[in-house]
Amino acid sequence: MTEPNQQIVPPKVFISYASEDRSFARDLGTRLRAQGIDAWLDTWEILPGDSLIDKIFEEGLKNAQAVIVILSISSVDKPWVREELNAAMVKRINGVSKLIPVILDDCEIPQALHSTVWVRIGNTSNYDAELEQITRAIFDFRDKPAVGEPPTYASTVIDAIPGLTKIDTLVFRLVGELALKNGTGRVHDVNLFEQTRSQDLSDDAAFESLQMLESRAFLEIKRVHNTSKLFHSVKMTSYGMEEFARSYVAGYESLPKDVAHQIVNLNKINSRDIAKTLDRPILLLNHIIESFKQQGLFKVVVSHTGDYNLHIFQVSPLLKRILD
Repeated sequence: MTEPNQQIVPPKVFISYASEDRSFARDLGTRLRAQGIDAWLDTWEILPGDSLIDKIFEEGLKNAQAVIVILSISSVDKPWVREELNAAMVKRINGVSKLIPVILDDCEIPQALHSTVWVRIGNTSNYDAELEQITRAIFDFRDKPAVGEPPTYASTVIDAIPGLTKIDTLVFRLVGELALKNGTGRVHDVNLFEQTRSQDLSDDAAFESLQMLESRAFLEIKRVHNTSKLFHSVKMTSYGMEEFARSYVAGYESLPKDVAHQIVNLNKINSRDIAKTLDRPILLLNHIIESFKQQGLFKVVVSHTGDYNLHIFQVSPLLKRILD
């Protein structure tokens, strides 16, 4: 940071040109100096009796932070311009200074400059835009926008589930969290989009991931026809709930045994009481109980009281084996 009242040393720029282009070179140098650039021009610096070699190569070129080579039909074959260009090329290769070719006409560009970005001036009486290019190059000013904050989803730490992208996985996790929270397993579009938007995901991107998750049987999408809504709601499948629980629910591996213990040893016969005792979401407990039912370990009756309670009866002795 520059201290108050500290004088900034202007960058020194050597201008190489042929005598036929002196008028333009003088105008360019004058305009550069008005921009806070110490333009070095031989007609301003070399007096009668001065050594051309010392002035040009030891004073002008040696200390220059940038070299402007004005190229035209008149200058490309001039020995002095070639010598100055050669010296400037060496300085550029060594990382000492910039080399800025300024082209005035349809002259043949030296081969050594073919890999360098040129500034072509079509009208030497009106070249404000080109002067701005040259000035920015000398000050190494690149007017590119600042890098902003990445989308929230990009900085969210999450390992992608095999076969899914990180965005698919993020949407899947959000669906699972909302499903457990409301206890039904069904998540409506408004609630899900509220969460995906908070992750800087567009609705279209989120819906694309939902369709991918549906193709993998993680969830089912309830669609609405003849409306502007992308979908009505999504519902976790049993397979999807199992994948979600294994991936994101802490302690899930031991939870089936805990549920079996509640049923076999403590005679708990409904999922609402088991969920309250274990302090777990009822949807998660219902998922485990339904999986036990599928194995023929007992039967269940679904409550229609609105609390999604499952009543357990006819418990099989096989359930005890889970506790062994």
